[in-house]
Amino acid sequence: MKKKIFITFLSVLALAGCREDEAASPQIAGKLVGCWVLPQYEDGTNGNTVISYQRADALNGNAEGIRFLNSSTLIERKNAGSCGTPPIFYDDFEGSYRWINERTVSIDVAFWGGMDKQTWNIISLTDTTLKIEILARDISYNEQAQTFNTAGIY
Repeated sequence: MKKKIFITFLSVLALAGCREDEAASPQIAGKLVGCWVLPQYEDGTNGNTVISYQRADALNGNAEGIRFLNSSTLIERKNAGSCGTPPIFYDDFEGSYRWINERTVSIDVAFWGGMDKQTWNIISLTDTTLKIEILARDISYNEQAQTFNTAGIY
């Protein structure tokens, strides 16, 4: 009898382990779609960065922001080059996003020097504010950026 209970228990665990991650509900996913501007940065847990955004009708002309579209694509407005000294010039970079689960989003977006892959935990999401924590980040530089980095330019 104990052997049957043990085998049943193992079977349940095996089936539970095969469950795919659940995507975000349509309500949560729908709230993310739109323009988010005025990022405010702070330190989060374990040294992670926390960013708070405000919803807007459009991205600001010459400032940071991110726009999520219904088609799992995004546009991030950020520095057009490696220099962070004013005046800073901004450009739009295309990317994509994918829901990992109800509160976690994977972001892949280009930047002036290559690709930036991030995993976000959505701390809060309302009609007017978005607060995220960057859980993981992997930046890969293109050949031109690698050359500048090797030369000690940035």
